[in-house]
Amino acid sequence: MMGAALFAVMAAAVWRSGLYFSTDLYPVWLGFGLFCAGAGGWGLYRFSRGQTAERRLINRMAEASPLAGWVLCSPFLMMLLYAVHGAIGSVSVLGDGNQALRWALYGSFVVLAWLQGSDKRGRLVLAAVWHMTGGLLAMTALLPVYGWFPLPYAIAYTADPEVSATGARLAGMLQYPNTFGAVMALFLLERLFALGQLLQRQPAAPPGRVLLGSLPLLPYAAALLLSESRGAWLAAGAACAAGLLMERRRMAAPL
Repeated sequence: MMGAALFAVMAAAVWRSGLYFSTDLYPVWLGFGLFCAGAGGWGLYRFSRGQTAERRLINRMAEASPLAGWVLCSPFLMMLLYAVHGAIGSVSVLGDGNQALRWALYGSFVVLAWLQGSDKRGRLVLAAVWHMTGGLLAMTALLPVYGWFPLPYAIAYTADPEVSATGARLAGMLQYPNTFGAVMALFLLERLFALGQLLQRQPAAPPGRVLLGSLPLLPYAAALLLSESRGAWLAAGAACAAGLLMERRRMAAPL
């Protein structure tokens, strides 16, 4: 159920331009909030009845590192800051309220994803949600280029050569080329580093698994390049260089 809820939020974010507009955020926030409240109440009920699975989950939460705790709490701290700012006197109380709701959704999503990934089976579900979201984003952006999927706003056109060298930039379902490029860079880097670890594994991974792991590389790279987002290109290059440097240090023999 948690995996389905996570994918529902990711799919809604893809379909509704990354939940950029508050009107798109409200139904997702309400539905996901009700699910989290119901799941939390059911979990507490089972915990009070002495169910083993819930006790193991509580133990894993108690054993979380301080860094994980700070990461999980940081979205709720942002939510609290916006709520306090709106309460003490703000130029736009509605704007602060919307941001508080947005960060509450982010925090709930992060906590639920962390809980989902706390065991091996949950990590497989989380990986499936991740790859389905990336594939949905990439394919709904690339198919309109060939006229195979009608999506009028998938391509942003401009006559300014300083904005686009070709006059067209891929924006996909997100409708913003720079945002789309940054997201595609994230999915591409995840696949590159995951594939590197897979190739170094001993004993060697089966060829079919390597091929399956490398399949998303081409659509992700094509989507990133066609977005013509120079900022996303630079950020992806810097992140790739930093990742390779860390990988070399990890593989180097200790002195």
